[in-house]
Amino acid sequence: ETVRRKLEELSRALPSVDVLRMAYRHPTLLRRSTDFLRARSAAALGLLPRNDMPQLVAAWPAILEVSPAELDARAASLRHSYTHRTIIHWSRKRAVFMLRTPSARLRRLE
Repeated sequence: ETVRRKLEELSRALPSVDVLRMAYRHPTLLRRSTDFLRARSAAALGLLPRNDMPQLVAAWPAILEVSPAELDARAASLRHSYTHRTIIHWSRKRAVFMLRTPSARLRRLE
């Protein structure tokens, strides 16, 4: 698989995101297969009830490296601890910070 193919796959999976900048910020993503990138992107987009999830993933590309089980646990803790309205009104920076927090720590919020 070529780098170009991987960038195209990321571009399809994350519309309206500057994938070149994303790859520059987190170049290890390009070591992954297109199937991996497609699956992880799809999983990340559904984590929180926000319209800007593609931009959130672009702001923190390493989210695609976190295991799906860990991300699901983090998102579940956040959805349990905060209202839908609160989550959608977080700044992008705040949402990234919350998703970067390990699930063991987030469970204390519950």
